[in-house]
Amino acid sequence: MTWSKSHKTVLVFGSAIALCVGIPGVASAAVATELVGLLDAVAGTGWAPYPDQTGGGHERFVEGPLTPPAGRGSLELSVDTATDVARIFTVPFPGEDLVDFPGFPVQIGLPAPTAWADTSAEYSTLTLDTTPPIGPALKFVGYQSPPAPGSPLGVGFTTLTFEPWWNGTIEDNVWQTWTVGPDSIVWQTNADDGFCGIASPCTLSEFQAAYPDGYWLLVQLAVGAGPPAGSRGFVDAVTIAGGEMWDFEAAVDSTATVTAGGATDTGGTATVNLVASPNAADTVVFTITTTAEDGTQTTTTQEVPAGETASVDVPVPFGATTVSVTAEGVEIASQVVTFAAPVPSSSSPPTTAPSSESSTTTTTPVTTTTPATPVTSAPTLPNTGPFAWAPTLGLAALLLAGGAVLVVLSVRRRPNPESGGRHR
Repeated sequence: MTWSKSHKTVLVFGSAIALCVGIPGVASAAVATELVGLLDAVAGTGWAPYPDQTGGGHERFVEGPLTPPAGRGSLELSVDTATDVARIFTVPFPGEDLVDFPGFPVQIGLPAPTAWADTSAEYSTLTLDTTPPIGPALKFVGYQSPPAPGSPLGVGFTTLTFEPWWNGTIEDNVWQTWTVGPDSIVWQTNADDGFCGIASPCTLSEFQAAYPDGYWLLVQLAVGAGPPAGSRGFVDAVTIAGGEMWDFEAAVDSTATVTAGGATDTGGTATVNLVASPNAADTVVFTITTTAEDGTQTTTTQEVPAGETASVDVPVPFGATTVSVTAEGVEIASQVVTFAAPVPSSSSPPTTAPSSESSTTTTTPVTTTTPATPVTSAPTLPNTGPFAWAPTLGLAALLLAGGAVLVVLSVRRRPNPESGGRHR
């Protein structure tokens, strides 16, 4: 891996897991999603557990917690007991010549040295529910003086340590960014000369003045040897001496999907399926936001334990509603869900109102006489005699009978008086 401080670029090769990717708010970053072996860390392609780490020290790359400053994840360092140490390292500016380095079981490529005078760094830390709160330390491993004749390494092996609690107030459950500069309080492990040990720390500028020809080769992130048992510290966004920023991310992130559910009288529902990362630092808090066409927003939160799933139905109004989901401060899903409002019926209402159920309707019989087809000089039929049967047969029989009378009347002739009343 070749670093260029002036251009802040990185070339990755071999079995590297560090990649150049875009991170929101950062031009580029080297991303680590898992720990690597010693040689890969020496080659600058990742971070590995340091050989002197104790058995009760643990580290892993996690999603979260509490919206890390770069991306969605961070590095978690934890200890089982107050005497355990969790410690990982990398070589920001590696070299190629193999040498024996103190504490390493194998030869390593001699890193390009960085003078104490050029030492600077920035990184962010978080402590969760630890009393007192702790801040992972940043350590520079190097030498107080340049190499002696016949030795490829320097003289006065030491580790210069920056402790957050000596440089400000550590707030529990809050991400804080620390800058290592001339006024920072530091201490070194090799205080044989009585200068800047843990019992009498100094400023970085005082240390630089005391060892103008010294330099460091690798850096460490560490928690332990003092914090309470079970302590956890988190680290993210690490930049060393103007090099590339390291962004720590989980290998698997939480996910979410949004689909349309069933219709309701006021619109419908959106079904949100949530999958919490198995690498989550803690329970994942998903935030579901619905934005209606008129801009009205509603927010729902759902907690899902690491590695588990949940399904949530949220109500949405008629029209097109945008449903978005965030986790660890990053939007992970967004979908428009649409439910059409019903169209009003165009049929006219009835003109006659129905009668009330409590009203009583009385029907009065009405006798209706339907006149027959008009006939000129229709005869009046007697109520007795041969036509007395007509009412029992109805109007039609009456009309037929009347017609018969007319026929009979039309063919009878009067007696001729002159003939003595006889028919001809």
